[in-house]
Amino acid sequence: EYVGIEPDKHSFDIATRRIGARGELLNCGFEDLEPEQDFDVVCALEVLEHIDDDDAAVTRWVRHLRPGGCLLISVPSDPGRYGQVNASVGDLRRYDPEDLVRLFAGAALGQIVVRAYGSPYANVQETIQNVVSRGRRYESPVCERTAKSGRHLQPPVSLARVVHAVATPLERLQRPFSARGIGTGLVARGEFANRGPGRSQREGSADALTHVPASFEVDDNAL
Repeated sequence: EYVGIEPDKHSFDIATRRIGARGELLNCGFEDLEPEQDFDVVCALEVLEHIDDDDAAVTRWVRHLRPGGCLLISVPSDPGRYGQVNASVGDLRRYDPEDLVRLFAGAALGQIVVRAYGSPYANVQETIQNVVSRGRRYESPVCERTAKSGRHLQPPVSLARVVHAVATPLERLQRPFSARGIGTGLVARGEFANRGPGRSQREGSADALTHVPASFEVDDNAL
């Protein structure tokens, strides 16, 4: 069972049309979930960089994991690469691998794995975007830019097959760079072994929760 969360109403409507009957979507924030809702996997893809208190966010996500469950996140990498494209979508920061290890360990996650992704094509893409938007000032609040980020420059559903055809060779092209820790983004996974007293597995809980739908796939061989 798949459960997705999207707090922005416009993005929620788009995600509902795209996902259809393949899962359940909720137009709410993660904090609105019932405390007893547990999942085998919690995914937060391109989310953490938008949140002021990222330590609290990771801890909150882990509270909804079953014993042995997995937290999977993706974030933009390298704080030194923060630029106009990040500001335009409401990113507050970028991360180093050590940052994610610290966050995961602080939330009692083990078996932590961090991998880079996105090079070399995303390096070119980001550079072009930063040059094009150089000098631009953003008057709208960060929260508004964050709300729009899930649909920013997203292709229409009608082009899904084309996008997949283009992305597949690029995904393979990035593998040697990823193996050397080179990329514009990071994917991190951590496992939670023990919920502690009074936090046992519950019958009927969902298998996976995704916070804010995203459009990249993780290679099982990489993580």
